[in-house]
Amino acid sequence: MAQEKLSTDRQKSGFDAASEPLGSTSLELASHDLCDPASRVIGARILSATNPNKRSAANVILEVCIGSLEDALAASAAGANRLELCGSLELGGLTPSLGLVEQVVRSVDLPVVAMVRPRAMGFLYSDNEFRVMQADAEKMLVAGASGIVFGVLHPDATIDGARVEQLVALAGDRETVFHRAFDVVADKPRALELLVDSGVT
Repeated sequence: MAQEKLSTDRQKSGFDAASEPLGSTSLELASHDLCDPASRVIGARILSATNPNKRSAANVILEVCIGSLEDALAASAAGANRLELCGSLELGGLTPSLGLVEQVVRSVDLPVVAMVRPRAMGFLYSDNEFRVMQADAEKMLVAGASGIVFGVLHPDATIDGARVEQLVALAGDRETVFHRAFDVVADKPRALELLVDSGVT
């Protein structure tokens, strides 16, 4: 019975073990993972705003998903263009500590977008959890993060547009990235339009 309830709760919250995120996609329909997200190594993905079959050096961004200061330094030395900073990569990436955000931002000359995800197991958040997400986002932006990475869904696994707009407004002119909560949404074209209309960068 407990297992059945857990399975039901995961479905209601938009949880999909096969697509549990390791961070952002920045509308990542054109992204390609370059490592196994289950491993404790740096994860990288190539992002492009254009047709992935017609990339050029000018429009390709190499984003590296990191979980430590050592990761950040290694990724910077290896030629990364942007870093996505997460805590608990083994859980798919959670909100990093404020101290880690500060140290990474100070130590590398790269844009650093920070994960805003208070827990594993789904993307449906209570009002209290969402207030924590807003507070974490604000503090990480003050600490120098170039943007925030997040994903918020309704119980039916559609995107929570109202909360997306609140986080975009909080970020101001910084980057906003919707992570792989997008992967569990059924109507992806409609969801993509909602994100664009909400100002997700």
